[in-house]
Amino acid sequence: MNHHSSHPATRLGARALALAGLCLLLRLPSAVWADSIYNYTVNTAAISGLNGYLAFDLVDGDGLGNNTVTASGFSTDGTLADASNVILANATAFDEVQRGITFGSYLHFSLRLTENFASGFPDEFSFFFLDSTGLQSLVSTSDPLGADALLVVDIDGNPGGIPSAYDSRDGSHSLVVPEGGSTLSLLLLALGAAGCRGLKRTRPAQPLPA
Repeated sequence: MNHHSSHPATRLGARALALAGLCLLLRLPSAVWADSIYNYTVNTAAISGLNGYLAFDLVDGDGLGNNTVTASGFSTDGTLADASNVILANATAFDEVQRGITFGSYLHFSLRLTENFASGFPDEFSFFFLDSTGLQSLVSTSDPLGADALLVVDIDGNPGGIPSAYDSRDGSHSLVVPEGGSTLSLLLLALGAAGCRGLKRTRPAQPLPA
């Protein structure tokens, strides 16, 4: 099952207000770089056999429809309802694609994202595991905003942006593993990321299944 929603108010919340305020305060130089490519494997052994959704989100920060994110090359020992490419564009303030999945022990995919930035607040890509309702986070991660993202990339106009990957909240599981070709993702440049990501999902955190 493939869900594609375009601006649900419940997913913007405080982040929308922070984004608007920071756009007025920040005036950073514009920059255009080549696309970035990241390869990730996600450890899903703790939720193997559960049904849920992969959620890919792109939030517009600089007010321009100037970036796209493509997720491709999906592989898993579970069952993915649709393995075709996921393409997000920030022509609207919020773009989301959900893909149904029965989780196995791992999930692999690649990200290709443009690196355009005008001024104000960076565009933000984020990736989540959702439960079978498509509304609640399936795992609880170390995301400092409590949004339970597994992976976030702030597109700030610099090569590679600011990628951050998060483990399980109790530290017992390393969830997202950057692979070869993802050199920039190994840096995990967190400086300033918390301040630049003020628009938070309002899904309540769920404990990581045993």
